[in-house]
Amino acid sequence: MNPIDLATFWPGYAVVASSQHAENTLTLILEPLASELPRCGRCLEPIPLIHDRRVRDVRDRDLFDQRVQLQVPVRRVDCLSCGRVPERVDWLEPASRLTQRLRAWV
Repeated sequence: MNPIDLATFWPGYAVVASSQHAENTLTLILEPLASELPRCGRCLEPIPLIHDRRVRDVRDRDLFDQRVQLQVPVRRVDCLSCGRVPERVDWLEPASRLTQRLRAWV
C-alpha cells in the first residue's frame, strides 16, 4: 500500500508537525518551502522581500474520519510595484478561513 503524499494537498508548503486535539480533529502545522519565493498577492511576481508573517487557522476538507485544521503562516511581502501585500497562496483565497478544496466540496 502506498503512503499518502500530503505535499500534493498544499503546494508550496510542507507539513512539519501534527497533533490530534479532540476525538476527531487533526491539526496540521504547515511551513512554506524554502526553495520557493512568495508571490505578490496582486501582481503575482516572485518577491524575496518578506515583511512579516502571521499564522492563520484554516479549515480543510476531512481526511477519512478526521476533521482537518491547518495552521498556515501567511507572509506579507514588500512588492516593489504594489507595496506591502499578503502573499498569494494558490489553494487559499485571500483572507479566507476555508481552503478551496473544502469550499468546492461544500
